[in-house]
Amino acid sequence: GILEPVVVSGDLILDGRHRWKACKKLGIECPTKRWNGKGSELEFVISMNLLRRQLTASQKAAVASEAMPHFEKLAKKRQSAAGGYNPRSKANASGKLATSVGVNPQARQEAAAAFGAKPRYVQEAKKLREEAPQVFARVKAGEINMQDAKREAKAVKATETAKTKPWPEEERQLRKELEAGRAVVVNLQRHHHLVNWALSKSLLVRVDRASEWGNPFLLDKDGDRKTVIENYKQHYLPNKPSLMRQLGELKGMALGCH
Repeated sequence: GILEPVVVSGDLILDGRHRWKACKKLGIECPTKRWNGKGSELEFVISMNLLRRQLTASQKAAVASEAMPHFEKLAKKRQSAAGGYNPRSKANASGKLATSVGVNPQARQEAAAAFGAKPRYVQEAKKLREEAPQVFARVKAGEINMQDAKREAKAVKATETAKTKPWPEEERQLRKELEAGRAVVVNLQRHHHLVNWALSKSLLVRVDRASEWGNPFLLDKDGDRKTVIENYKQHYLPNKPSLMRQLGELKGMALGCH
């Protein structure tokens, strides 16, 4: 039998569509219950789906940013009924300054609340989706968090800018080391020419926290840079056979980190 009733609002099924179809197919009665009317129907559907998924804080912000248009439509309807809202004015009805032109603060707040995300993260995710969709996709997939995504987005933008500039001396020297077959550490945010060159030669290996080589020890929280590196070297890497077996493959590679 059906343990959890299907939730309906009028003729609309809000939760349990598959249960409803299964009952119809079997020719049995499907238990239903009325939606309690709290919040909006959209918020209810979102909350029920979130209960079934294990999302990180950054993933919640990402999916909330994608749902922003729906919340903006709901907010506009309410604002229209209340006399309207001008995002270009100095303050909205609550007396608070709008954080950016064209962005409805109320819609952002509601989207964040519906997904259990921080409003600031939702706004950052929205900006990331517009400016670096490939990086946004990695956040949504749970591959990187918002903090790492912002760094990566900056690196992508800087790389595009660097294409029109000459190679700095530091990067030329590092390239010589690579061409000589020696491994070098490259900064993904600063060594844009070298990163692009290494990518074109299939010589780039990411060793930042978003990769399998990432250092679990955090700078400042777990010690200064020297301590964090030493802890990784002495206590983490030797206890990772999967990484130890790959050490030899790093010879002559550009090791990318932030």
